Amino acid sequence: MSKLHRHPLRKLQCFYFTCTVSFMFCLIFLEGAATFRTDSGMRPLFYKKGITGVKDQTKNIVQWSHRKSFFQRLSCLARTRCLVPLRAHINNFDHGENSFVSKNKNHPIPEIRDTLPNHVAFVCDGNGRWAQQRNFPLLTGHGKGADRAVSTIKTLQSMGVKYCTFFVFSTENWSRHEQEVQDIMRIVKDAANKFRTVAQRENVAVRILGEMDKLPLNLQQELNQFETLSQENPSITVSLAINYGGRKDIIDATKKIALAVAEGRIDPDHVSEKLFESYLTTSGIPDPDFVIRTGGEQRMSNFLLWNAAYAELYFSPELWPDFDQKCLERALDEFSLRDRRYGKRKGVNSPHDKTPLKKSFTSS
Repeated sequence: MSKLHRHPLRKLQCFYFTCTVSFMFCLIFLEGAATFRTDSGMRPLFYKKGITGVKDQTKNIVQWSHRKSFFQRLSCLARTRCLVPLRAHINNFDHGENSFVSKNKNHPIPEIRDTLPNHVAFVCDGNGRWAQQRNFPLLTGHGKGADRAVSTIKTLQSMGVKYCTFFVFSTENWSRHEQEVQDIMRIVKDAANKFRTVAQRENVAVRILGEMDKLPLNLQQELNQFETLSQENPSITVSLAINYGGRKDIIDATKKIALAVAEGRIDPDHVSEKLFESYLTTSGIPDPDFVIRTGGEQRMSNFLLWNAAYAELYFSPELWPDFDQKCLERALDEFSLRDRRYGKRKGVNSPHDKTPLKKSFTSS
């Protein structure tokens, strides 16, 4: 029999040593820099105090510690090659003013996100389901959705986004129960009344998209007053799509152009995309770069069909009232990784590409 088995104290010491090594390994992971694999590639993950990162980039990083055992976590780290020494990461960064890690503790550390959309559009889906999951009336869910829209506007404004559009009420939503429609109209009116002072103070411009004449008269007056108070040089322009439908907008624009052609005011040969866009209700607003839909559904639902032709799409499983700042930042991080080519092939016919584009066919 070995000495280890003859002395229980030695056996206990060996057990404590193993636990200590395991605990130190956990500390190295928590306070070190990790690189975790996402669907979009490898991203840096920092846990060291004073270094910010994208901890919430993937759900498995947030939820993984609650589901898996200690040994499963270690095997997950080994499979994804997560553990990377913190010092190696810090040494690889330039400690200049514009670096990711700055020696000056008072200097704000810039975000990893280096590309922001100019215009973000939202399909605010999930208010009713949010209320039903909590046994609340639908009115409460729509009220929480309005509060979420206001907080999202403030977040986008602080980030420097210039335009945002919210799909408030579609032309198809009239088919819902009459009481729910009335509740939505009342919430929109109350939210517009409350947000008017904030918009004036924060230099926010407001545009209303859709057919206003079918809305309740008191709501029309509130929205018209809201829109006329818009600033000339706003920090952000907020568009509210109320009683809006993408197909209806295209049809109405087509009718107006056809009438102008019939009256001789427009030459049919001069009809272009730019001219057509000037007849849409979204005239003067740039096309959205990024369309975010919450609630888990993956469709456009007749929203900005003409304008979102080249928009990047993002579908979040979160219900709209739960789509907080972290969810928004996660979506914007995803946008910064997208490669927008607008039908072009990357690197082909660029100013730095000396290789001419060859035809894929030859005439006989």
